Amino acid sequence: MSMVVIGVFTSEFEAQAVCHRLDAEGIAARMNRQGRYQGFTGAIAVEVDEADEAKAREILGDADEPVNMDEYVAPGDKAYRRCPVCQTANVDVAPLTEGKVWLMILTLGFSTLFLKRDCRCRKCGHTWRG
Repeated sequence: MSMVVIGVFTSEFEAQAVCHRLDAEGIAARMNRQGRYQGFTGAIAVEVDEADEAKAREILGDADEPVNMDEYVAPGDKAYRRCPVCQTANVDVAPLTEGKVWLMILTLGFSTLFLKRDCRCRKCGHTWRG
């Protein structure tokens, strides 16, 4: 049988948690690093046997759905980015573009002091530069 990818995760901890959850339900799962430079890509795929795919997806549900940060962050906590419109902590920061990554490399990271990244609220959809 062939293996099917049921999720790609950015941290090994998340991928391990998914593998353990599936193993507890009797589904053999394995982690597979993605990309040529495995140590740097950070993408870890979780694979299961093709026959177990439907059951694994049912067990995991919406594993890719982001966590609602408002459940875990106190309303007055200033350590987290908040949407200027609705004041939620459910904010995604856009990844750096390839050009900005090269700028950081060439300036030995000094340019990070001046780079602003785009933010987007998951609750109301507002975008801003922060």
